[in-house]
Amino acid sequence: MLFGSKFFFIIFVLLCILYACNHKSDKLIINSQKSKISNFHKKSNVEFREFNSANLIKPLNFHFYQDNLILSELGKEAIFLFHEFDINTGDSLSSFVKFGGGPSEVLSPISTGLINDDLYIYDLTTQKIVSLALDQNKNINNEYTLNDFYMWVTFESDSTILGVGNRKSFAKIERLNFKNKSLGKEVAFHTHIPDQYSTEFLQDICQTLLVTDPSGENYSLLYRYIDAVEIFKSNRKNSVLIQGPYFNELSYEKAYTGEMFVMLHTEETTENFIYAYATEKYIYGLYSGGKAIERESQTSNTIFVYDWEGNPVNEIILSRKILSFGITPLDDKIFSYDLDKGEIIYADLF
Repeated sequence: MLFGSKFFFIIFVLLCILYACNHKSDKLIINSQKSKISNFHKKSNVEFREFNSANLIKPLNFHFYQDNLILSELGKEAIFLFHEFDINTGDSLSSFVKFGGGPSEVLSPISTGLINDDLYIYDLTTQKIVSLALDQNKNINNEYTLNDFYMWVTFESDSTILGVGNRKSFAKIERLNFKNKSLGKEVAFHTHIPDQYSTEFLQDICQTLLVTDPSGENYSLLYRYIDAVEIFKSNRKNSVLIQGPYFNELSYEKAYTGEMFVMLHTEETTENFIYAYATEKYIYGLYSGGKAIERESQTSNTIFVYDWEGNPVNEIILSRKILSFGITPLDDKIFSYDLDKGEIIYADLF
């Protein structure tokens, strides 16, 4: 009788293991190294002030070069897509890079990077990278066409990018030398991908923003459909996923377009991080929390701040809802744009 009890117990354990193995393939695991946060160490209220009254269409990326602010905008109605302002006076200094699909023109500068005195631009529509020298005439002097499409890139150096959203790849992040067009190297992966997921479907439900610190050595993913930030550090073998404080999970329906499976939003699909910025000390994520099916979820007045160790530093509550922003290198000021009032705005931080 004792032998029989042990035998049935062993069979039960084996069946449990087999059941778990068979059902593991049904669950996407983004990162098994996950920690949870319930709140931020600090909560700050920030009041915006007008910096410059500028009639811009859709400002997106902000950079700080010497004593100047450089911002880009999206929109086919614009003649020039980049604008430079004196950061001390707010005076408009110059506009450059024409809107267009021809040589030395750009259609949609979705991602930009400042490396030394050069500005690098990723044109999402034409899948090309262009560069120009800010200390000279600000004319585009180099163009590089990419073989693959990325939803977002960040410039790691003057010859390499990190890209996300390549629908031909299961990788979270790819590294590419855009000057010699060497094949993209997959540098980050999910812990487990269900067998039935295609590359297109995985990239659709796991959309991310990607930022790097100024050195280009450390980088972070901020997820669109879960409230999670993933941090990759050069001195650490594995990345760490930090989720919270709301613990929003993926909510979607799967639909077939005739060519591929795509994600459909449900009533429960949540927009989480909608823009991101990084400095030497911190990662800043503009957090929405709204329903993805609602237009209002594309702007927010809440920024979550993490240090590069993944500690939740600050929850910033802004006096206005914004689409994007930039943080000065000393982490002492935030710049953004008020779409309703047509103003470049700024505020003091910390």
